Amino acid sequence: MAKLPTGFGRLWTAQTVSSLGDGVTHAALPLLALTLTRDPMALAVVTAAGTLPWLLFGVLGGALVDRWDRRRTMWLTDT
Repeated sequence: MAKLPTGFGRLWTAQTVSSLGDGVTHAALPLLALTLTRDPMALAVVTAAGTLPWLLFGVLGGALVDRWDRRRTMWLTDT
């Protein structure tokens, strides 16, 4: 059985923590909006606004990150 690279455990842990934070944000944002208002349109706008940055900056950000140092970028984004 092949052994995993030495940095794999740290990478997996960092990705897990980052994904957990994203999941909490995606769940908490609509719930917070729901506690403030019961208007379905306001809830839809808040949910759409929460995903809008991914649509606007995802491609540009991906192109830039491919040119940067991966270790430093991971530290900065998780911080």
